[in-house]
Amino acid sequence: MHGIILENLKNIRKAINRKVLGINEFNGKVQLISKYSKKLKRKLNSWSFHSYKALLSIKKNGKVLN
Repeated sequence: MHGIILENLKNIRKAINRKVLGINEFNGKVQLISKYSKKLKRKLNSWSFHSYKALLSIKKNGKVLN
């Protein structure tokens, strides 16, 4: 029997949206800047993780509906 193991998705949005101290490339000041690109943040923040886990569960059990 095969299974699917998911990591803890609880704080993934917080981790992706986290800002770190860095040098602003436009004005040279040290300030909080995003660690990840806007495109990646938009993609991950739009996920519904509960739905994602439910779809994986359905697929794992072989009950995929077309």
